[in-house]
Amino acid sequence: MMMAALAPAQEEVWWSYYPQDVTSAFATGDGVAQTYHAAIRLPANYVMPEGGQLLGVRFKLSTQRVSDVKAWVATELPVGSEGDLLTCDVPADSYSEDIKMYEQRFSQPVSVPADGCYIGISFTVPEISSNSGQAVYDQNPLCYVQEEVPSKDAFYIRSDKFPYWENYGVSGKSLILQVLIGGTLFENAVMSMDFGTHQAVHGETVNVPITLKNFGTATVSSIDYAIDTRTRKGQEVHFDLPEPLQGLGARAEVELPFTTDTYTGNVKKTLRITKVNGQPNEATSQSTGALFELTRRIEPRLLFEEYTGMWCVNCPRGMVGLEKLQEDFGDRIVGMAIHNGDPLALTDYDFTMSLIKGYPSSLINRELELDPYYGTTVNEPYHVKDDVESVLQNSLALADLDVQATWNSDFTGIDVVTTTTFLYDSNSANFAIGYVLVADDLYDASWRQKNGYAGNTNITDPDLLPWTELPAWVTGLHFNHVAIASWGAQRGLSASVKAPLQAEVPQTHTHYIDISQNKLVQNKGKLKVAALLFDTQTGNVVNARQVALPYDAPTDIDVQDAVSSQQQPSPIYDVLGRRIARPNGLYLQRGADGKMKKYFSNQ
Repeated sequence: MMMAALAPAQEEVWWSYYPQDVTSAFATGDGVAQTYHAAIRLPANYVMPEGGQLLGVRFKLSTQRVSDVKAWVATELPVGSEGDLLTCDVPADSYSEDIKMYEQRFSQPVSVPADGCYIGISFTVPEISSNSGQAVYDQNPLCYVQEEVPSKDAFYIRSDKFPYWENYGVSGKSLILQVLIGGTLFENAVMSMDFGTHQAVHGETVNVPITLKNFGTATVSSIDYAIDTRTRKGQEVHFDLPEPLQGLGARAEVELPFTTDTYTGNVKKTLRITKVNGQPNEATSQSTGALFELTRRIEPRLLFEEYTGMWCVNCPRGMVGLEKLQEDFGDRIVGMAIHNGDPLALTDYDFTMSLIKGYPSSLINRELELDPYYGTTVNEPYHVKDDVESVLQNSLALADLDVQATWNSDFTGIDVVTTTTFLYDSNSANFAIGYVLVADDLYDASWRQKNGYAGNTNITDPDLLPWTELPAWVTGLHFNHVAIASWGAQRGLSASVKAPLQAEVPQTHTHYIDISQNKLVQNKGKLKVAALLFDTQTGNVVNARQVALPYDAPTDIDVQDAVSSQQQPSPIYDVLGRRIARPNGLYLQRGADGKMKKYFSNQ
């Protein structure tokens, strides 16, 4: 991003990729005493018309314990510390306490070549201080600003330790280096930044945030623009800015309406700013992005994984958080308790330990880590509800997901059929389905949950207050939402989703779950099956669905049905279906016609 401040009464301006009014910055380095080189690239005719000149530099270092400081200008990134267009020494007294930066004017102006040029600095950190506080600055001398939208020309770096030029700009880092430019400047000139990809639904208009930058000396009050779709040119539209862009380098974010098309999937969009203040735009401005277009709007279901353990002193709040989320959101979330290091641990989930910072913790769609009760706050009670609501409101499902689960004949296995209906066309299918078996009401008299809230008189939160009255180790708990088996839980099962994807054309995947050897299946009437749709490239979950598994336990009557009805005498049952030796009161018995009938005995 580019900011500048026009010097009064002269055609000179300090220009940079980062906003010069920032109040915080970061530092980077290789942690050793060595020589560093860093640069930015200025394309030709980028911030000024042909014939512009470079007059000097400003830059920030986190330490002043440096030597052999040089500034240079080069047509290509140099091998050493010399630029082919200019090299000058930057003495120690060029450091300005007022702006906390080195400032050096070139001995002579440098004209910007037709292909643009690089402006850089080189310096040596001769030693790392023995003082631990100062050592951090010596080890990380280069300062930068982290931007949301990357600029590939904003930060190049090389050092003795890593002798090849690396591009830090592509990750959003902007070197804190300003260039003094002079000559004839643009008057009415605005450029926009690339705006990324935004989800959209057919028939709807999407307001896309666009960053505008003033590259001219005039205050900008309006622009005219056109949005091209792929190769089709868009119509010109006039737009009055809510707040004027005052002066060269000023920037603002505005929202411009983008309309959907008949395409689905990734639809490239090009934004052209054609006029500024009603005059032709003096800067060439073409920024790109895309709408990811879907056929219809579907509310996604979120995967919420709570990472816990019976040994974990603060994990009771995770149990509380997950229970409350399930009560508040129902099937809009697929909640799972992932145990570690206790009798409910699932080794298939060991890979997730590298995804979280500690316990208790939780992940939403394997993407957002947060506390399972406080959410993204430090200690705001049940703030996780607001976080989940925010994700739901700002998400669109890429595919509809339907899951059917049924028992086999002897209740030792589960047949699962998942139907996935994607909402866009694609020749590739970077998706896969994984399955998790979830159990409620798990209990064992020997299980003990560590309770760090025992006797804590500072707890006033009514959700956690009951735990303060329990002992440090709590027995008799029944554990819910526990993941007890999984298949493809990391990135899904191979070939479970197949290319090509066709909008609104369902495809199915079948999976068999064998529970005959699973010792954590305590009650078949308390089981749920979850299907997770993964983006296999990122490992994130893009939609999820969980279904309860109905189970009618077979009674003794059902078992007896397998025996010949010709056997005599016919067995007798009580009203609960339990076989009894003799009738007493109301009882059941199969008649000669094979039908079960009610009888009464007063014996």
